[in-house]
Amino acid sequence: MRRRLSPLQERTAGSRRRENGKPFGASGETGAMFEKTTWIKLPRNVLVGHGVLDDLAAAVEDLYLSGRPLVVTSPTPNDLVGDRVRAQFDVAGTTAIETASFDAVERVVAAAEDAEAGYLIGLGGGKPIDTAKMASDRLGCGFVSVPTAASHDGIVSGRSSIPEGDTRHSVAADPPPHEVLGVEPDASQATVQEAYRKRVQTVHPDKPTGDEERFKRVKRAREVMTDDRE
Repeated sequence: MRRRLSPLQERTAGSRRRENGKPFGASGETGAMFEKTTWIKLPRNVLVGHGVLDDLAAAVEDLYLSGRPLVVTSPTPNDLVGDRVRAQFDVAGTTAIETASFDAVERVVAAAEDAEAGYLIGLGGGKPIDTAKMASDRLGCGFVSVPTAASHDGIVSGRSSIPEGDTRHSVAADPPPHEVLGVEPDASQATVQEAYRKRVQTVHPDKPTGDEERFKRVKRAREVMTDDRE
């Protein structure tokens, strides 16, 4: 028996079958839209629910992170939940910022280097999370996002939004090389090369699923990880 569609479902189904009178997949702009690809970088793990803040350490254990974390936060979330986060780790320190800026990024980078932090934890809203994200990109270390504002999209964005004067800069914050290749930070050269070969099979521009930007990112990750061990 054929299921009857509601008026809304019928309109939706109809919009999928045609656009401007043309079926999807036909020649022209409608068919060309399916030739575009992009690489959406999402978090490795996302933990959502009541009381999950106290499970942060357990979640971090599932990630390829090593060393002590530096907590990057702002005054209010630091006062509210900073101690609950620090109690779960042997932290390298805490850096609280008032505003998101390139100066704040440099301050976090300097603090992380001085404390020899292994990775960063961004705790709070957009200001500390975007700042920590960009700082981790500069440092080439891991990043853990702990948003205290439900509306903040930083946990699913590969970019940091940093204001400067009357403008706002949106800067890509790529994951560390070992994250790109899917290996541990101290992986052997043999492991790195094997991971690179597997990634290239799907991202090389000559492959059906290939993408030029993804290929460059994977190639650069291999170069960085092998250079670090030479």
